[in-house]
Amino acid sequence: FLKPSMPEDAPPRRIAVATWNLLAPCYVRVAGQTWNAFAMCSDEVLAWDTRRPRIAEWIAQSPHHILALQEVVFEKRGATEGEDTLWTIPLWLEDCAEQGGFVGVMQGLKQQDFEKHAARNEKAVGTSSATGLVTLYKKNRFEKMSEKHGSGSGSVIVLSDLLCPLRSR
Repeated sequence: FLKPSMPEDAPPRRIAVATWNLLAPCYVRVAGQTWNAFAMCSDEVLAWDTRRPRIAEWIAQSPHHILALQEVVFEKRGATEGEDTLWTIPLWLEDCAEQGGFVGVMQGLKQQDFEKHAARNEKAVGTSSATGLVTLYKKNRFEKMSEKHGSGSGSVIVLSDLLCPLRSR
């Protein structure tokens, strides 16, 4: 993993953005799928128990203002007793995002779409996991104005830069 860095003298109006495909563990070395065998990588390097803490540390220390994460494995949980369980950003990601001063926006699909995605993954890779996009942005730099999500893998999040407020017309 590379240490997250940005020039110390970066102007305050400059925005640092990073995108990262986390490589969902459900897509690693699936039997019969040679395209995800990752033959050049050791089991230890690909092991989620090895990668997740390093990813979390990188996010928590990231100087970037916006992080666009792909192949995030969502968790299914309920807010309180007796409520339906919902697909959500995983707790480990919420924790490291909070440590790094980020707010997370999950890909805005309907819960039934996440269920379909999990069922598709059950058939394709043997794990009932819903995966998708999460965008993290620094809460001390941006305010979310709106968001729009497509039925596929697209997300648009409109942010207002708190250091460069929009001028009134």
